[in-house]
Amino acid sequence: MNKISLKNRDLWQDGDSSLSYDELERLVMRGADIAGLFVDEITSKVKQYNLYVSKERQLTTKKDVKPLDFSWNIPEEYINLDIAKYVTSKLVQEAKLKSLTREQIFERMARSADELILYEKYNAMDILRALIYIINTLDAHKIVWGIGRGSCVASYILYLIGVHDVDSIKYELDIVDFLHD
Repeated sequence: MNKISLKNRDLWQDGDSSLSYDELERLVMRGADIAGLFVDEITSKVKQYNLYVSKERQLTTKKDVKPLDFSWNIPEEYINLDIAKYVTSKLVQEAKLKSLTREQIFERMARSADELILYEKYNAMDILRALIYIINTLDAHKIVWGIGRGSCVASYILYLIGVHDVDSIKYELDIVDFLHD
């Protein structure tokens, strides 16, 4: 199914809308911009309207859904970011900051490796890259966000990259509470 019928329009999977001419007319009378909208059918009123507007503003019917863009709109440096290296550098920072023991460091390294395998399994590495970009942008602009809530606090990697402030190892939270089948 390419579209869903709503009360006053059809909403297409790609975000476009198709309207009846009457609904379109109501929008115009309220001063709304109708650029980019489609009509359900080309009626005589639509043909008449199209005579008086530029080619770019003419009304048409929609037949196909535009291909969706699944690319991540983040800077190139984040698209190519080596997550394992980034997480390791964050782990080193944490080890120095908290003066972790050798056992604590090894425990955190093993946990990070296990979580990376799960993130890879669930094809979520790009999500981590986007989160790192968002967190770095928030930091750069000195914007504060929440300390964390929900099952994501079970992820030690999300803790390391700064998504939340709950050390899942300290509180013995199981990653399976967050990433599971």
